[in-house]
Amino acid sequence: MYVRFNAQKVGFLGGCRPFVGLDGCHIKHRYGGQILSATAKDANDNIFPVAMAVVEQENKESWTRFLEIFADDIGRPEELQLVFISDRQKGLIPAIETLFPTVEHRYCVKHIYNNFKVDHKGLELKDALWRCAAATTVREFERCMQYIKDLDEKAYEYLANIAPEQWSRPHFTPRALTDCLVNNLSESFNSMILKSRDKPILAMLEWIRVKLMTRLYTKREGIQKYAGKLYPSIQDKLEKLKEESKSFSAIPAGSFLYEVASQYERHVVDLVKKTCSYRYWDLNGISCKHVITAIYTNIETPETYTQPCYHKETYMEIYKELAPVAPHIYKPPGRPPKQRKKAADKPRSPYKASRMNRPVRCGKCKKEGHNSRGCKARGGVPAPSIRSGSAPQDAPQPPSQQPTQPYNMRSATQPSSSQQGNQARPSHMRAGWFSSSQLEFHTPRETWDTLPRSSQPSPTYRSTGGVRSRGQLAAKRPSKLTLVGGKSKGKK
Repeated sequence: MYVRFNAQKVGFLGGCRPFVGLDGCHIKHRYGGQILSATAKDANDNIFPVAMAVVEQENKESWTRFLEIFADDIGRPEELQLVFISDRQKGLIPAIETLFPTVEHRYCVKHIYNNFKVDHKGLELKDALWRCAAATTVREFERCMQYIKDLDEKAYEYLANIAPEQWSRPHFTPRALTDCLVNNLSESFNSMILKSRDKPILAMLEWIRVKLMTRLYTKREGIQKYAGKLYPSIQDKLEKLKEESKSFSAIPAGSFLYEVASQYERHVVDLVKKTCSYRYWDLNGISCKHVITAIYTNIETPETYTQPCYHKETYMEIYKELAPVAPHIYKPPGRPPKQRKKAADKPRSPYKASRMNRPVRCGKCKKEGHNSRGCKARGGVPAPSIRSGSAPQDAPQPPSQQPTQPYNMRSATQPSSSQQGNQARPSHMRAGWFSSSQLEFHTPRETWDTLPRSSQPSPTYRSTGGVRSRGQLAAKRPSKLTLVGGKSKGKK
């Protein structure tokens, strides 16, 4: 079962970066199952769920089917320049190699280390592995790999068997605009839907829909109150990089080409091509400390060199649509039928007698054309119907042989049962929600926060007229009442 709302597709293609995390999690009810998900990043580095599917188990066939539907629905990953990151789940790697052999596929370094530490333990090897993954240049990566080789030859061979393009930053392509090393996107989504994973499938999907609807609305309302150009988390990163750039100096080496150096390192920044030899700017789209130094030397601001994927306008484009609300289901009045209506050309059971093309025959007078309810055997007056709980009546008799009806001990003012049936009964009032039309029973009231500033009334203050004396206040008080002779009189 593949699930994707229109707001997710519009938001992903409208402003998210081409970086998708793939993962699966277990369903905890008695029948089991798996939830396969695809999660992206928004302009504030928060998760943005794109699509999900409910499958029986996680294998190559289920991942192949999910990725095929994902490509037909969202778009071909080759055309969109997508970059996948995963935990190397069962069946996912062969599925991606079969369907999208040219698409970049990164591995989560945390899960690589979890498999690495089984045979290669020690904090020194752990720190060396993460230094290799977090290096920004190829020279630094090779130096860290040589350090691991000097520590443990088998640990070096284990990491050398994994392609460096799948787990180290120096070999990442800059098209994803992120240098993320772990698959925290999918892990955060699995944690978000944790409370619904023990429910039945339909109840679980409905819980997730409400969660997405609330999340999209909250994000959209929050950005409308923000006045900055970049989103807060991106602006905070930029402010920290500005502080770190104070120890660097930039020397012009050409047209918008600078050599930025400090006491320990030296890099080349090209403001036209928007590249830096440190490669942080290339991978993330955010100016690094070397680029900020060159920008200030060029008398500009670093915010203007930040990629548009981090701007407020892009964030608003992502969350411009909301997830659909629950549809209005019309329930017709009356008891629902238990037997389905069969088609006219469908063959009927030979063991069951059919009433088709058979004349209607009365059970009392044995004549055709009417039934016993509409029989006029009593001089043109329809025979009374026998209701449940009443005594059966005898066959009609001539007037001379009919028994006399006993006197009914009922008050003259109380109407009989026949008179009660002839009286018009009051019709019951139906509530508005029983009709198919939408009920409008309340209009939301505008509050002070929802009103625009132009329409908010200016506060008015009443003058108190100075300090009032005790006599002036007493003059406005109502006169006290005293009881005199059982009557109340005003005190003069």
